[in-house]
Amino acid sequence: MQVANIQGFDSDGSIVIGRYYSWLLVGLLIITSAQANDYVINPESGDAEIRFEVKQLGLRWLRGEFEKFHGQYSYSPQSPENSAIQVIIDMNSVTTDNLQIAKVIKSPELLDAEQFPTASFQSSGFEIHDQENALITGLFTLHGVSKEISFPVKKIQNENSTGFAGQTSLKLADYDIIFDLGPASPMINVHMKIHGTLAEASTAGQ
Repeated sequence: MQVANIQGFDSDGSIVIGRYYSWLLVGLLIITSAQANDYVINPESGDAEIRFEVKQLGLRWLRGEFEKFHGQYSYSPQSPENSAIQVIIDMNSVTTDNLQIAKVIKSPELLDAEQFPTASFQSSGFEIHDQENALITGLFTLHGVSKEISFPVKKIQNENSTGFAGQTSLKLADYDIIFDLGPASPMINVHMKIHGTLAEASTAGQ
């Protein structure tokens, strides 16, 4: 860049080359501030979780969580509508307060974790409602079936990063899961809290 060769004189005769450098610096700062921060999702930190609940025989809530998942997301405070999230969930990591129930959930009658070891979500849209709330749209794949879903999220903030928390209800039959948990159990509620560490910091720590 030949900025150093661009020079002239102000009305008082002083060289104005420094003015060009000033504008160049301002432009670089604007571009940098608009760039998104990339985060790595780390469930081991305790700041991220994926839980679920479903009515069992219409009598009690069956609750559990997935202990293993990974992914990344990007977020820019200046352009939050350009945020993006990708999450991959290990179906074999499901856990509940009852080991036998956990085995049933992973069995071919339900998640069939052996044949479909992962579920995933890849966002395709991020609709901002206000400073704290947004609507995420994307492709959710479960049990070998992919469907576009949308669900509301709320921004969560700690001293190191910005993340999102939200929940959605999925119809089990939409994903070819037909195991009969009772008449009040056609839906499963999924709760997600997505938080991570800056990708550069995560890489440096490896």
